Amino acid sequence: MRAGKAQYLPALHRFGAMFRRPNSPGTSQGMGRGVRLWHYGLLAGLAGVLGGWSVAGCRQASEEARQAMESYRRCRTLAGRIRAKMRSEPLLAGPAPRGFEYGAALRRAAVSAGIPQRSFPNPSLGRQRPIGETRYIEQEVIAGIGAVTLPQLIAFLHKLATATPSFQVREIVLEPASRPPGEPAGEWWLPRLTLTYTTVSDLVGR
Repeated sequence: MRAGKAQYLPALHRFGAMFRRPNSPGTSQGMGRGVRLWHYGLLAGLAGVLGGWSVAGCRQASEEARQAMESYRRCRTLAGRIRAKMRSEPLLAGPAPRGFEYGAALRRAAVSAGIPQRSFPNPSLGRQRPIGETRYIEQEVIAGIGAVTLPQLIAFLHKLATATPSFQVREIVLEPASRPPGEPAGEWWLPRLTLTYTTVSDLVGR
């Protein structure tokens, strides 16, 4: 900004010199009139320059405001399109096919987690919830598990979450359990799980 002001100074001096009237030697009145006129010219020139800067600043602010409003409108339009798309086609990790054997999927995860067969999950289907306005539904699964350690339970849930189709954990209830015969000492628990997975409704037209 300083460099911008400096380039106008020579022009301002020339503009002020136009209003300077030659003074007669020894005439103080003529000298005072010339000085006043030069000051008026300098002030007028400064006012013009400042006015130009002010107009340029207003135009820049107006353009920035217009661009911000245009960006806001585009964001609102895109958000509306995304909401409309999600109502009809939600982002899913992969819905389960019809006739999905959820019990077998839980047993495979139990084997991978090192859970002994006597503690395998005993699942049953729970409620169904529609997902928005789509033809997909969220199927609830209630699963009780025998005595397991916390590392086994964590590994089991990780296998379910990373499988295809994947399960989500809705609720976990833990009760202390006695150590099973032949197992090492430590903390043992009886988990009761509420899981969900996504499937397609039989009512295709919903």
